[in-house]
Amino acid sequence: MSVLKCPQCEYQNEEQRVYCHQCGTKLPQAGFAGGYGPAQNQPLRNTQPRQIQAASGSFFGRFFRVILWSAFVAALIQGARSPDDIPAPLPPGGGEAPNFTRDFQAAAAAPRRLVYQEQAVNAFLQSKLKARAGVLPAHIAHFERAFVNLGDGKLRLTKEYQLLGYPIYVAGVFKPSISGGALHVNTDSGAVGRLPIAGLIFDRIDTLVFSEFVEGLRAERAALATLKSVTIRPGEVEVASGP
Repeated sequence: MSVLKCPQCEYQNEEQRVYCHQCGTKLPQAGFAGGYGPAQNQPLRNTQPRQIQAASGSFFGRFFRVILWSAFVAALIQGARSPDDIPAPLPPGGGEAPNFTRDFQAAAAAPRRLVYQEQAVNAFLQSKLKARAGVLPAHIAHFERAFVNLGDGKLRLTKEYQLLGYPIYVAGVFKPSISGGALHVNTDSGAVGRLPIAGLIFDRIDTLVFSEFVEGLRAERAALATLKSVTIRPGEVEVASGP
C-alpha cells in the first residue's frame, strides 16, 4: 500500500489522508477527500488526434460521395443530349435506296468503282431496318431508325430509340476494311447521346448493341467482302472490285 510522507514531521500517512495524522499539516499530494488513487494519478489520454482523424475521414467520405453522384448525374445529362449532325428522317419514298447486294455482286463480276452518297446509304438503312418495339412495350421504348455519318476513313453508325417519347441515341464509330476476302470492322469508339465511350469498352458490347446490323445486313456484308476495297470520305463511301 502506498503512503504519503508529511513534509513537516515526516510521518508516514495512509494514502487517503488529507492532513497529517501526527502534526495536522496538510499533505501536499492530497486532493479531494479520499486522496488520489492509482487510477486518479494517471494522466488523461489525449483523444483529440483520434477525434480529428474521425472528423477528417467523415469529411473526405462525404466529399467523394458528392463527387461520384455529381459525375453520375453529369453522365445522365450528357447521355440524354442529342448528338450533332443528326439527319432528318426521310419521308416514305423520299430517297432512292440502292440495292447493295445486287451492286456488289455485279462489281465482283466486272471490276468497277461504286460511290454512294450519305443520303443514299441512310435511305437504304431506313428501308431495310424498320422501326419496331423491343423488349419493352412500344409506348415506353422502341427502335426508331438507324443512320450513318460518313467521315474521313470512319463511319458513325447511330441507332435512335424512343424512350417515353424522348429520343435516345446510341452510336458507334467504325473503321471498315476488306482484306483476304473478308470484311473487317474495327471499333474506334462509341457514345450514348453526347457521352463518349472508350473503344476498348464499346468493342465488347458493339455486337450486342448493333445486332440488327449483324443479322439484318448479312447478305450485304457477305457481298461486300468479295470486293477489293472500301474507302470512306466525308459524305460518301466508295467500294471497288479492281484497280
